[in-house]
Amino acid sequence: MDCGLNNGAGGGARLGLIVLSTDETPAMLAQMDAAMPVVATLPSAELDVVSSTCTSGRTVIGAARVVEQIRRYTPPSQ
Repeated sequence: MDCGLNNGAGGGARLGLIVLSTDETPAMLAQMDAAMPVVATLPSAELDVVSSTCTSGRTVIGAARVVEQIRRYTPPSQ
């Protein structure tokens, strides 16, 4: 899965967002659930926060599961 980072407009906190590139279907949400732990670790730069911006995913997968998947390989923010 491709990802890209840039220096952004400021030098503050670095935020990584997990977003879907296609319409949300049950099959796509299931793929997102399975891929979230790996995707959260893709950026080569150290991020301060990793978040999922898919409200459908949080509704269908469940907010607690989304947090669990993101934290599987990434530590909680300080």
